[in-house]
Amino acid sequence: MYVIGYPESQTRWLAYLLAYCLNTQYSDLDSTHNLSKDEDLKSYLQGNLVHPSYQAQLGKIIRTHSISISQQDKTPIVYVVRDGRDVMLSYYYRQQSSPSKDNPHIPQKTFTSKVYRKLGLKQLSTSLELSPFSRFLHHHLSEWVSHVNTWLNHQPTAIIRYEDLLSIPEETLASLMMRLGVEVSSEIIQQGVKIFNSEYLSKYQLIKYRKQSIGNPGDWEKYFSKQETIYFQEIAGQILCTLGYESKT
Repeated sequence: MYVIGYPESQTRWLAYLLAYCLNTQYSDLDSTHNLSKDEDLKSYLQGNLVHPSYQAQLGKIIRTHSISISQQDKTPIVYVVRDGRDVMLSYYYRQQSSPSKDNPHIPQKTFTSKVYRKLGLKQLSTSLELSPFSRFLHHHLSEWVSHVNTWLNHQPTAIIRYEDLLSIPEETLASLMMRLGVEVSSEIIQQGVKIFNSEYLSKYQLIKYRKQSIGNPGDWEKYFSKQETIYFQEIAGQILCTLGYESKT
């Protein structure tokens, strides 16, 4: 079973919860994180717990951010969504905390905007006048829209909103189990939610990056400028409403 979402949609949290509740093995197609170094985490994600396992029925839990997969038979797909404004903010701070030389997400000012204007490159000069976060937003927002639209068109088995998982985790998981056609006791779901709580998630950097706390719904309102809010609405307002989020300008 696949758990898929755009980066910073908190797919790993849901994948951990599912691996525990369904007592199945967990696999990550994107991360190089070695579970063998975290024995307490590994013990929950190997499919060898005492409660009933559904691995034979659903397969192991495979987490990925990919926009396409090699889907065999009718492998269940759970797509995780999150308010795209919070996604962009979280993604930006993650890149700030762990920049990659091979993945330059934020264009650097190798020339001044005035020089680019003289060269006639108006669009690029305008880009360089934007704040680092604005440049990041212009660079990545269309990717988020494309990712969400692509997977919605695939008609996944279930769509889970991160905000629902955060506010009503047990109800959200119970509803998901019904969609998957399995019966998992409320006690097991409660245990999973208790184990993978906010403190545990922070330990594995699923919620916080350095001193910036960006895991709470609506945090984007503290950081987005008026221009950034308008730009987001122009590019992604429609898909935001499709996902059930309130659009603000």
